[in-house]
Amino acid sequence: MVAALYDADLEIKINAYNMIKTEITTSTSSMTSIPRPLKFLRLHYEALKEYEAQITNTDFKLLLRDLLAVLVMVTPNTTDNSLFWVLQGTKKNLTAWGIEFIRSLVGDISNEYIKCLDEGKNSDELLELVNVIVPYLIEQHSENEAIDILLEVEKLDSIMDLVNESNYKRICLYLMSSSNYSADTEEMTSILEITYNIYTNFKQHANALRVAIKMNNELFIKQTFFNCGDFNLQKQLAFILGKQRIYLVQDDMPVELQNVISNLKLSEYFKKLASELDVLAPKTPEDVIKSHLEEKKSESTKIDSYKMNMTLNIVSSFINAGFGTEALLSPKGSDWLSRNKEEGIITLLSGLGLVNLWDIDLGPNQLEKYMSTNERDMNKRAGYNIGVGVISSGIRDENNVAFAILAEQLKDKNATVVMSALLGLGLAYAGSQNDDLLEPLMEVIENFSFGLDVFAYCSLAFGLVYLGSGKEDAFSNIMGNLISKNEEGKTKFMENPYFVLFVLGMGLVVLGIQNNAETIIEATQLQEFSPDMRLFIKTLLTACAYAGSGNVTKVQEMMHIIAKPKEEVNPKVKSIAVLGISIIAIGEDIGTEMIFRSFNHFLQYGDASVKKSVSLAMSLLR
Repeated sequence: MVAALYDADLEIKINAYNMIKTEITTSTSSMTSIPRPLKFLRLHYEALKEYEAQITNTDFKLLLRDLLAVLVMVTPNTTDNSLFWVLQGTKKNLTAWGIEFIRSLVGDISNEYIKCLDEGKNSDELLELVNVIVPYLIEQHSENEAIDILLEVEKLDSIMDLVNESNYKRICLYLMSSSNYSADTEEMTSILEITYNIYTNFKQHANALRVAIKMNNELFIKQTFFNCGDFNLQKQLAFILGKQRIYLVQDDMPVELQNVISNLKLSEYFKKLASELDVLAPKTPEDVIKSHLEEKKSESTKIDSYKMNMTLNIVSSFINAGFGTEALLSPKGSDWLSRNKEEGIITLLSGLGLVNLWDIDLGPNQLEKYMSTNERDMNKRAGYNIGVGVISSGIRDENNVAFAILAEQLKDKNATVVMSALLGLGLAYAGSQNDDLLEPLMEVIENFSFGLDVFAYCSLAFGLVYLGSGKEDAFSNIMGNLISKNEEGKTKFMENPYFVLFVLGMGLVVLGIQNNAETIIEATQLQEFSPDMRLFIKTLLTACAYAGSGNVTKVQEMMHIIAKPKEEVNPKVKSIAVLGISIIAIGEDIGTEMIFRSFNHFLQYGDASVKKSVSLAMSLLR
C-alpha cells in the first residue's frame, strides 16, 4: 500500500491512501502501545515527506499531508508536529483519525496559540480547528480536554452550546476545579460565571447558589434565590445563605424563609437533631480528659487549681456547644462559679455563651443569672459581653440584642470591659458589614485614654464585621488610627504583643480578595513606618488577601522572606511568613504536599523564630 502511494496513476494513489487510512482508523491498541499500521508507517515518514515536496497534483498533495500529520505523531527524532501538516492539508474529517491524534493535535494547538500571542500573529486558523475538535472531544466524553483547550485559546464561553443533560454535571465539576488554578481573579470570575450559567440553565439552583457565593456576586445570589419557584428548594437555599451569613430580604418573603435565612431557628433545629441522636445530655470534662488514665504526677508538677478550673471551663463549653446545658455551672446548688477567679470567670461565662450558641431567646437570660443588677466585677462583665457575642453569632434578630447590650459597654472606662465588648460585637456581627457599628467603633478609636490593647481589639472588631469585604472606609479607619498612634515612628509597635492583633484586623477586611487588595496593601507602605513594620504589615495582609488561593507566586514571596538572613528581617516577620504560607495554601492538596516538604527544610535549617512557627503552620494545613 505504501508503494502504491508513489504510483504514477492518481486513482491508484488515492485508493492506497484510503486503504491506509482505513487500516489506521480501525486498528486497536492499548494506551501504552502504538497501533501496528503506525509502527510500520512511521519508518516511511521521511521518505513520504520528501515525496510530498515533489508532488504536483494539489488534491493528492493535501491528502498526503493529512497522512503525514498522523505519522509525525509517532515518528521519533523529528522537530515537525501534527499541526504543521494539518494546517497545510485538507482540514477535513480530522476527527476520523481517532481520539489519540486529536489529543496530540490539541497539545500542538495550545503551544502554537501561545506563540501567536507572543509574536502578535493571527490565530484564526487555530480557532477554526478548535471549533472542529471541541465538539468531538465532548462527544467522546473527554470534557476535561475540551475545556482545557478552550481555556488555552480563551474561548471558554463556546462550551455553552455543547452542554446537554448528560454532560453538564461533569463539565461543571471540571470547571469548578479549574477555577482554583486560574492565573488571576478575572479568569476565575469568567470560569465561575460560565459554570453559574450552566447550572442555572439546568435548574440546579443549589449548585448555582454555591457558585454565586464563591464569586461573591450579590446580583447572582439574589437572582438564584428569588427566581427559584419551589418553596422547599428555596428553603434549602435559605439554609445555605444562613450558613454563609448572607442576609436577603423581600417584602413578600414568607416568615418561615426569613427565620431560616436569619438563623433564628438554628438553635431549635440543632437541639432537635441532638435529641434525635441522643447526645443532648450534658457531658463533663472528665468524659474527654479521662484523667484517671494518666500517670500520677508529683506535687511539684501539678497544675495550679485555678488554671485547671479554667481548662475545665473551656473543655466543658466546647463539648456542650449549642446543647443549652452543661455539667459544671448549671446543676442546682453548684459552687463552680466561686471556684474560679479573674480569667477563669471570663472563660466560664463566655463558655456558657458557647453552650447556648444561637439561642438568642433564652441564651442571654442564662448568662444574666450570674450577674447582679449593677455588676462591678470586670471579669464577670467581660465574660458576659463575650458570651452574648458568641450567642448572637450569625443571628439576625429584629431586636438587635447584641448591639443593644454591647454598644453601651463600649462607653465604659475599664479597658477589659471595653475589649470584651469589642470582641463580642465582632463575633456577633462577623461578615455582616453592618454600618450601624461604625459610629460606636469610631468613638473607641477616637478615645485616646486607652492603650494599644483596646485599639487592637477595635481593629479586630472592624475586621470581623467587614470580613472579606475589601471596604476601603473600614480599612482607612483602622489605618488612620495606626498612623495617629505611630507618633512619627516613636512608638515601638514591633515590640508590642498587641500589634499583630491590630494588623490582623486590617487583614480580615481584605481576606480572600486577592488582586483587589494590592492597592490597599501598597497604601500601608508609608515611609513614616519603620522598614520592619512595613514588611510585617505587608506580609500579614498578603497572607490574608490570598488565603486559600494556593497562589504559587505569593508562597514564593513568603519563602524569600524566610530565606533572608536574620540580620535583615525581624524574627516576627519570618514567623508571620511561615504562617502565611499555610494560610495561602490551605485547602489546596497539591500545594499542601509540596509545602510540607519545605517545612522539613525549615525545621533543619531555619532560624529559631521559623522553627517555632512551623508546628502551628503545619496544624493549619491539617
